[in-house]
Amino acid sequence: MSHIPAPGFFDMSEKEMILLSAASALMLTENLDSDKQNTLGNFLMAVGQNIVSGAAQKALREKKISEVETETKSKTKEGNEQ
Repeated sequence: MSHIPAPGFFDMSEKEMILLSAASALMLTENLDSDKQNTLGNFLMAVGQNIVSGAAQKALREKKISEVETETKSKTKEGNEQ
């Protein structure tokens, strides 16, 4: 199930991303005391860690699949040449 976010999110510059992040943080914490800010911040960091962990695992699996496909093609080519 693939969902593509609104166009432009992944096209932002690093400065635009920082500004969006800062503005979001200010809006989300505006009426929260420090305990609630800590709880929300820890929750968002946990979400981020899960996203990064999943992306790393996906990249590793894609790399392994690519290596197997390359090796298989190489062996097939060698077999056809003999």
